[in-house]
Amino acid sequence: MTSRATFLLFFALLGLAAASAATWVHADLVRHPDLSSVCDISATVNCTEAYSSAYGKLGGVPVSVLGLLFFAGLLVVQLSSRVLGVPEPAHVGAYVFLLSLPGVAFAAYLAIASWFVLRVVCLLCVTIDIATLGVCVVGALMTRFPFTSLPGRIARDLERLRARPAAVVLGAGFVAAAIALVALFPREAVYASGGETLDFAAPAPAAE
Repeated sequence: MTSRATFLLFFALLGLAAASAATWVHADLVRHPDLSSVCDISATVNCTEAYSSAYGKLGGVPVSVLGLLFFAGLLVVQLSSRVLGVPEPAHVGAYVFLLSLPGVAFAAYLAIASWFVLRVVCLLCVTIDIATLGVCVVGALMTRFPFTSLPGRIARDLERLRARPAAVVLGAGFVAAAIALVALFPREAVYASGGETLDFAAPAPAAE
């Protein structure tokens, strides 16, 4: 394993650990709204404010969950390359770099919103931002071929994928796990205008 590949693995694992912790904290806050997060150090260094704000979700999905899936996906690419040979190891850096570009842009957007709009610092979010930037930079440094040749390389990897059923199963398992995680993430309670919690699972009272 080259030193750059080791750094790529390190940043992916760092991001996965931070995103997993953020997902756990966010889920705990949904289940217990009055709970104080372990990373709430002060009014400024505060994870709860970040997760409970409008910036804590994208399309109804918690951004912590999106981060977890992002880093898990990068690890799946690296694992598949190392163990199954798909994609080619020489292509991993380029794939990670391209996949991480939108991640870096989104992380920058959330960081600006957190620091300048919410005026809070989320330590877990900062760790995720560092890991996202890390995989992007290392992925770029690992790429030793022009990006204009990438379409042909992708086509070759897709051909190799057809000959590796285990790689297909690994990818399908990742997609299934991602869907399950999003579906099983606890939902926030819905409140009526009077402030009482609406429990849609509770039976309706009998008419008198």
